[in-house]
Amino acid sequence: ENSLYLYRKGGNSWEDKPSLILPTSLKTPFVGDNDKVWYTGSLDGRSDTLLVSESLDMLPKPLDLGECKNIRQTYFHPDSLDPYAVLTDCGDSWEVIYLDESNKGAKWHKSMAKQFPNSLISFGWTEDGKKAFVAIRSSMNPGDFYLLNTEKKSVNYIGSSNQSLDLNLLSESKLFEFTSRDGIELQGIYSHPRNNEKDVPLIVIPHGGPKGPYDTPRYDPWVQVLNSLGYATLKVNFRSSGGYGDFLENDGDKAWGTKVIDDITDGVNWIISNKTVNKDKICVIGASFGGYATMMSLIREPELYKCGVPMMGVYDLSIMFTRDRADASRGKARYLEDYRKDVIGHGDEEHMLIHSPLNNVIKLEDPVLFIHGAEDKRVPIIHMERMQGAMDKLDKPYETLVFKDEGHGWRQEENKLEFYQ
Repeated sequence: ENSLYLYRKGGNSWEDKPSLILPTSLKTPFVGDNDKVWYTGSLDGRSDTLLVSESLDMLPKPLDLGECKNIRQTYFHPDSLDPYAVLTDCGDSWEVIYLDESNKGAKWHKSMAKQFPNSLISFGWTEDGKKAFVAIRSSMNPGDFYLLNTEKKSVNYIGSSNQSLDLNLLSESKLFEFTSRDGIELQGIYSHPRNNEKDVPLIVIPHGGPKGPYDTPRYDPWVQVLNSLGYATLKVNFRSSGGYGDFLENDGDKAWGTKVIDDITDGVNWIISNKTVNKDKICVIGASFGGYATMMSLIREPELYKCGVPMMGVYDLSIMFTRDRADASRGKARYLEDYRKDVIGHGDEEHMLIHSPLNNVIKLEDPVLFIHGAEDKRVPIIHMERMQGAMDKLDKPYETLVFKDEGHGWRQEENKLEFYQ
């Protein structure tokens, strides 16, 4: 259960005993050239890097990526089963490191990188490697697409994700590193309104999940809308986030309402100390788990925030993933049972009192705007109704926006427009 077993196959049958037993912090093994075996993850669970072994029987070794360690993208070309490059997270930036500079894919990537600096470049190659669909993206570009013809050495524009968008009006999202109060190295993404050097209001946006997802400095229309209105934005990859190894992802288990929220708070305080934001005008907005984190941030840090907008959030942990109150389709019943006990904290009444927003309404001091979809099956609207009922008993003010024809997210254009307004 806690190991990765690798077996060889001879003919039509598999060997009886595994060739190698590895920790589950290694994931998605694939075979490269000359029987090399590649893995993502790490042996100690403290990074999400790329490792390689010369055969199935050998323990893999991590690639030497210098100061960089977490892999964000792996590049392949049809000429080889081995990756020719990786996009690595180097703390305050992403960098491409070439593993095989003689590979044709590496040469074309370098060529495109010269034409499109400061961009994330992706290739979709034909089987013969003669043509490729090329996507050019960044935090200021949702995507431009080109057709590369290696025989003609031509690059022809195909189209864009949003041709009406003026890229010159968009703001850049930048990575930064900070240390939590208990010594954990964490990462955040900060975006400042373009051409505005004044102290601006700050919007904190905790991501959903929380286990597995993580934020990246890619194009985000929500961030761009807020930046265009004069708000800076902050995203924090708190413990529980994926992309940094199993240690950080698991360190948020049964700590949703404490350490996870403290990580967000520590990120906010880093921004206050290092960026030009108005510390008296900070609001927190999040969806799904981000809605939960929004409420718990208001509860734990009432003096730091001036308002909160929790959307389709979990506010009563006692009914999370129960079959009569929420969508239990994420996995088998045993998985959900383990998740509720080991990750959320079901069965521990004292823990639930501390970590559930519903049980901490008395600590709320800031204005709240609830947004929810009436048809939400992942996080049913009963969470919002219970939270508001508890707030009514204590005369805690709030506003509400319910989309009657939406589920866990907004799909209708008119609803998206109303949301932004």
